[in-house]
Amino acid sequence: MHLGPEMRISPEGEFCTFSTYGTSPENPSRTRLAFTRFPIPPATPGKTHDADIWICGPDGERPRRLTGVRRIDPHNGARVDWIDDETVLYFDDFHAKVRRLDGALVAARPGYPGEAASGHRVLVFQPDLESEDEGLQVLDLDAGTCQTVLRRSDLYRLGPGRLTHPRFSPDGMRIGFCLGEQFFSVHAEGGEARHFGSAPMHWLWHDTGSVVGHTSSWGPGIQYGLDGTMVETVSGFGNHLAVAPGGTLFASDTDYHSCPVVLRLYSRGASEGVEVFSSPHADLIWKTTQAHTNPSFARDGSRIYYTRPTGPDRVGAFFREILDAPGSPTG
Repeated sequence: MHLGPEMRISPEGEFCTFSTYGTSPENPSRTRLAFTRFPIPPATPGKTHDADIWICGPDGERPRRLTGVRRIDPHNGARVDWIDDETVLYFDDFHAKVRRLDGALVAARPGYPGEAASGHRVLVFQPDLESEDEGLQVLDLDAGTCQTVLRRSDLYRLGPGRLTHPRFSPDGMRIGFCLGEQFFSVHAEGGEARHFGSAPMHWLWHDTGSVVGHTSSWGPGIQYGLDGTMVETVSGFGNHLAVAPGGTLFASDTDYHSCPVVLRLYSRGASEGVEVFSSPHADLIWKTTQAHTNPSFARDGSRIYYTRPTGPDRVGAFFREILDAPGSPTG
């Protein structure tokens, strides 16, 4: 594989991040990108920081502020995900919000936004399950409804732990999620949750019937069936995972507290990857701000996006073209 030169999306000298691992910053038509800008560079982790969501062109051109957000962390920024070309889902002051690019607020629900929308359906969840009404919900923007899929009591029956990382399957029929250290999936309309077993580290959907994830925070990338059976090894060792469309390319960073922090790109089945970047500013990633690399791919697989340190107290949003990827101009 061959990579083009690194290209900066965020303004130079600013503290900016993309979204959660595996969540592309591109809108569906690939004409806009979204990133989070922190006007005051964070010096600590935790959901205590104010920031702004910015929208720009595919190469960082024409940047503009969409809206401000409160009480977010550098780890995942504002958790922005595109619903359609003109609408984003994001996290603000412990609410999942939906806003159009013209500035109109479409919806706001208490909780966190899920990490993959399905058409105009988005996930909302309350990770700490502090009341019976909290759990996992599907917000249908077309129907104007919010349906509870699993309540606190339903989740308590499955086991202990926080609810994290809910995502729709590619066909929108199922929802995968972690509960503590265990992984489950459930039909998007509700019903009995299917227990997978121990959650793969930083899991993602591979297709409608399988998921991928690492065996640990420094283990190989594995594809699994929804019953927990191993299908095949898909990548070398890594931590925060990204999967290109079609499952032909994977990207992942190094283990927690490793120095330097290295992001690598893997062809399917390869144990050795191509270095995307390496940074000595590991404390910024793992300790002082926990602004993780959180790689993702372009919607056609032609780019890899990531957050990386630009110095000892700043991170920025970048991409590199994958020159021989199927969707690239030269692939």
